[in-house]
Amino acid sequence: MRLEPTITLSIKESGDRSNSYYQYHIFLDGKPLTSQSLSPSDSAAVREISRTFGSLFEQGGCRPEKDASAQRALGARLFSLWLASTWDKTLAATPSGSSSLLVIASEPPEILNLPWELALPPRGEFLGIDPRFFLRRLPRSG
Repeated sequence: MRLEPTITLSIKESGDRSNSYYQYHIFLDGKPLTSQSLSPSDSAAVREISRTFGSLFEQGGCRPEKDASAQRALGARLFSLWLASTWDKTLAATPSGSSSLLVIASEPPEILNLPWELALPPRGEFLGIDPRFFLRRLPRSG
């Protein structure tokens, strides 16, 4: 039995609360591909995305809705912030035709609450409906 490649996005928050930022590492099958940090302003934008998205579920029992263009914009932003810098390298390292597991491993809960299924590569589908990817969230980094 062949296991699918595992892409892990491991995220921690650093800095003091007034100027905190996210540090992240991307691994492919446990081997490091990159270590980067979001700027404090991009990190603040991520927290706002998480709050805004979470508030959709608090609107009195209705199903949360976003129009298609808003979903695409949000998905493109998530992809750009976290995955774009190593995406081509990651795909090149995975066997052609295989499915991959994308693990979001994060201590800060606002990261786990992001709509990762909407992450949208420039040439592809939302990761949540792309048959080449499975998503899993883990409440820890590493």
